[in-house]
Amino acid sequence: MTNDLNLFGRTFDQQLAATGANILARDIDPNRRIPAEIVFEPIGARIQVTAYDAENRILFQRDDKKTEENAAPRRIKGEVIFEPMGNGVRVTARNESHKLLWGYVASKETVKQVHCLVATYDTLQDMIAEELNRRGLLVPETTDPRDAAKAAIASLEETIAWLKRGLDVKKTSDATLERARAIAGMARDANLQLQREGGTLKGMKAKNEPEGAGDSQ
Repeated sequence: MTNDLNLFGRTFDQQLAATGANILARDIDPNRRIPAEIVFEPIGARIQVTAYDAENRILFQRDDKKTEENAAPRRIKGEVIFEPMGNGVRVTARNESHKLLWGYVASKETVKQVHCLVATYDTLQDMIAEELNRRGLLVPETTDPRDAAKAAIASLEETIAWLKRGLDVKKTSDATLERARAIAGMARDANLQLQREGGTLKGMKAKNEPEGAGDSQ
């Protein structure tokens, strides 16, 4: 068994990789895990997927595209993982094999709000608030929000440049192609999330609008 000291401070996926996905069902700092039951219910052309905690309270819910794999009604054992991420907490639902079903990054701004892709409920929101409070993230702003936004965008640009460098190789190998596929998926998901969230901001123009269209007078 991998020494616990080698697992501390890692993301949950890193912990899984280090243990060959044979990780014990308990918390390993900095992550928190709670058991959940994941229910798949066909509704028309879609599948409603709901996560319940041990007391049968709804944690969060979303609709998925119906496929041959998930078309039948079923209930599976799973878990919900809380991982610190910057000024927020990454919340993911996973099946019994720890495979990621869905997730999002929660912050103090999302507490008591319905997320654009996932419907969250009071039980989960209370847990998120608890996690944020434990990490001192539910504190008043001390900097100009515009400065914070510019700093976050600069950090995002650095990450994009780093991802691009991962594709800039002299010789293409199988590892290069595997890395490219992973980067493509991450970039698409992140871009879609930014577009959807940004489109809901007051005074923010749609992505395809000309410059100045969303500016207030």
